[in-house]
Amino acid sequence: KGNMKFNKETKQIEWELSSPYSIECIICGEKAPLIHNNYSGYKGLKYEIFSCLNCMVKFCNPRVPPDYNKVTEESYSEYKEFSRKLKKTPTEEIIEVLNENSITFAIPFEYLKDKNNLAILDMGCSYGYFTYALNKLGQRAWGEDISSEAIKFAEEEFDEYWFGDAPSRIYDVIISLETIEHVQNPTNFIDKLMGRLRPDGVL
Repeated sequence: KGNMKFNKETKQIEWELSSPYSIECIICGEKAPLIHNNYSGYKGLKYEIFSCLNCMVKFCNPRVPPDYNKVTEESYSEYKEFSRKLKKTPTEEIIEVLNENSITFAIPFEYLKDKNNLAILDMGCSYGYFTYALNKLGQRAWGEDISSEAIKFAEEEFDEYWFGDAPSRIYDVIISLETIEHVQNPTNFIDKLMGRLRPDGVL
């Protein structure tokens, strides 16, 4: 529906549009033109994809959240077996096993290196394996997820750790991996997380 180009005068990336259709950006409120139509998504649902001219974020329309209990069971059930595998993993090998599963875990582990006993919220914890790992590695971690089915599994599998609606407390660190793309209002989501952090805390 359009092409990106670099404006040498303004030193900005701009869209050269072939479609006039645009809506308001979900992040900054500026104009976001349509760049894809009938884009195939979850279970064959069709979406429009927009890209903001101001902040460059891309997002879909409609933004109707699916049934996350159903999505978790259908799309992420293999992580149940991974959770069981991690529970049997020696503590000194946990980071290696997680990083083999996804490089995403390397970012928080790099920050947490040489830090211990931090109050951590794992927001969007799914089946709880990362929350479990954080606790095994010397942190005080709680997990929270929108999927009641995922939380039920986490509580049954890792019953010594806290899952569900995490305690109403202030955290040193909040980690939310591969979550923000699933929420209806990203800025509101971030604002709420920031309200649960210490003044010098890290998101």
